[in-house]
Amino acid sequence: MAFHGRMLIIMPFSLVLFATITSAVGQAKQNCPDRCGNLTIPYPFGVNEDCYMGSDYFINCAPNGTAFLRNSNIRVTNISVDLGEIQIQQYLTYDCYTQEGEHRYNIPELWVTPPYTISGAKNKFMAVGCDTYAEFEGYRPNQNLPFIAGCMSQCLGLDSVDENSCSGIWCCQTSIPDGLKNRTVFLNF
Repeated sequence: MAFHGRMLIIMPFSLVLFATITSAVGQAKQNCPDRCGNLTIPYPFGVNEDCYMGSDYFINCAPNGTAFLRNSNIRVTNISVDLGEIQIQQYLTYDCYTQEGEHRYNIPELWVTPPYTISGAKNKFMAVGCDTYAEFEGYRPNQNLPFIAGCMSQCLGLDSVDENSCSGIWCCQTSIPDGLKNRTVFLNF
């Protein structure tokens, strides 16, 4: 089944960890598992109750070796205590039609709570597709007004698409500000 339409790409994603961590760099707590699948789990993170600093640092290790942050569906792909960040995978946002004309779309949200915020330095907001307007809305802790940003891509025809560039033709991108705790993505044509 082929799809035609717009797609917003936002993975992988980095979260900044704002917490003072004192431990041997890259090591799990003594007598605690240090891996979940291919993921190395250094303290203050852990997969067992006595192995992590607090519930914010719980890594839920699924039987197939996939790691999730706490009891969420946020998949963790890397933990760097040195850098004070964890990398996660986030769902793709899409708005497209099948060859049969069936409309398919989703609007995923990412909601993180302290001690995490979304890293502006490590993430870019990117949309791929012709004649696409993509927008994200995010909130900083203790602020009621959203931060809204977006970008627009256009195509003058299939021969104008440059898959190696993201400058507004077929693909657009913009920065994400530091310190967001919530991000919702919208696509428009």
